[in-house]
Amino acid sequence: MIIGLVAAMDNELNPFLESFSIDKYEIRNKNTIYTCHYQQHTLILVCTGRGKVNATVYTQQLISQYELDIVFNVGVSGGIEPNSQIFDIYIGSKYCHYDVRRKQSENTFPNKLYYDCDNKVLELLLEIDPLIKQGIFGTGEGFVADKEQKERLYKDFDICAVDMESAAIAQCCYLNDIRFIGIRGICDNADEQAAYTGEDLQEEISNTIVRLVIKLLRKFS
Repeated sequence: MIIGLVAAMDNELNPFLESFSIDKYEIRNKNTIYTCHYQQHTLILVCTGRGKVNATVYTQQLISQYELDIVFNVGVSGGIEPNSQIFDIYIGSKYCHYDVRRKQSENTFPNKLYYDCDNKVLELLLEIDPLIKQGIFGTGEGFVADKEQKERLYKDFDICAVDMESAAIAQCCYLNDIRFIGIRGICDNADEQAAYTGEDLQEEISNTIVRLVIKLLRKFS
């Protein structure tokens, strides 16, 4: 299986690069793309930088160049639903652009408010760890650090976690008929204290996700 693994920040991707031996790397579109192997699987990894445009450009690059079977988006998120806690691992069952009006998403191409994950992979992940949570990931072009906005997003979209990339990657995969799953850990509560989250915490969460992905790859075997 050929797997694209997409992260927005170095401290989200580096634990993967440290866990898999890098076979080669190349510069594409002013960025570095890494090729690794684990058992019989080929992994193509890229750190896109933050935001929807970066995420979409490099996801499409991987899909067009490497004939991917599936894309993983990994990283950290802000917790939105009331019972979310720091270090919780979430799987995105659906993905939406919370900064696009609902009617606009539904009434203009590609006429979707929510983009689905790959349910077979979701089921495998829940078999690996039944304590993993699942829910809707919301994506927007901005960092959520406001209690009122957090409550509004939960009410309007039933979002469990927020980020700046996953819905864009999910939409790109949908348009290319490529399977997709997002795996993210909660690093802040999307409130006024969110900006003070340390990089050490983000890297610790990413290491947890690495271990989960390795177990998933073994299941693929």
